[in-house]
Amino acid sequence: NNGHDPGGNTDFKLACPAASGPVAPCQQATQNQLLASSLIGSSTTGIFIESIRVESARSSVLSFTGPVSDYLQEGDAITINPSSILVSGKTLLYQTQAERHDVYALAGMSPFGDDTDTHFFSRWHRVHYLDPKEDGSASISGAATTKLRIPIGWDANGGVGVPSFSFAQNSDDNQWVRRSIMDTGRELRSDVAMQQLKLCWGPLDQGYSLFYADAGVVTFADPEAMEFAAVSLTTRQADAVAPIVVSFTVNRGYRIYETVYGEMVLTLRFRGLELSPAYSDGTLIDTVDFVPSSNMSQVVCGNLFLELWSNDDRGFPMPRGCYFSAVGASGGVTESGDPTEQDLFIVFDRFNGLRNYCDS
Repeated sequence: NNGHDPGGNTDFKLACPAASGPVAPCQQATQNQLLASSLIGSSTTGIFIESIRVESARSSVLSFTGPVSDYLQEGDAITINPSSILVSGKTLLYQTQAERHDVYALAGMSPFGDDTDTHFFSRWHRVHYLDPKEDGSASISGAATTKLRIPIGWDANGGVGVPSFSFAQNSDDNQWVRRSIMDTGRELRSDVAMQQLKLCWGPLDQGYSLFYADAGVVTFADPEAMEFAAVSLTTRQADAVAPIVVSFTVNRGYRIYETVYGEMVLTLRFRGLELSPAYSDGTLIDTVDFVPSSNMSQVVCGNLFLELWSNDDRGFPMPRGCYFSAVGASGGVTESGDPTEQDLFIVFDRFNGLRNYCDS
């Protein structure tokens, strides 16, 4: 679209499940639908860059205050906030032009010449894990590591040498940001499969957005059927509150389990009032009760599940958190309009979801 304002697809819904509770319906997308999204960084992980070791004119190693392997994959792109980079203890305001040039190179972003305050051009850095053979404190392939290599450096024997960098750690600002993956609020839903919908990017300027570039693609796919799934009761007594056993085997030929880049969510849906969920202490969960995704936690998981088990040597993957709500506008309701269907959600972090080589 030469006017940078293309008409969007309207065949999907958002705000599902409703973050504000079961009474709020899903919303049909509009042609100019803006999608709320977020990027992870130091402010969301609580992990900061604490030092840099310049190896050569083309390579440096960043050391973090904690393991970043749960958040950054080999080849992910990051930028560093220029305001958090100090040169010889000096902040950006007091640095020379030459020092600022080095800071912007390390940051992976630099201001435009005609707008130095609000808009930055991002070049970012692709991160790479260190080989443990060259650094005994480093690990690779998803194991815990606090060190990553970036392809930027300085020649110690040329020019003014290697700048003396240090880093400010302000929890209110994103010291570093992952730019290669964007997260949404797990709110998009479609009733039909759709492939490769183009996701456009555009800056918000004076309350209006024009879309200049592709940000990625969105695919709504029909879920793959599990090889086996069953629900087993532990009592025959009517109206009793007792544990149930949910057992399943995912499709072992579906290799996307090995390569998924984002979070993974397992949804357990109670489709009617004949079988209702309860807390692990036996308290029934009313259909109007909910915990929004923004408040999910492992505590909620402990309140919902007595035990999580797998025959994998590493056990059942540790959930990031759990939450629940009524299904909302797409679920069943009573004659008075009260919801009759409920969803329990188990959320797994990147690289720590369900595996396609376990039997149960």
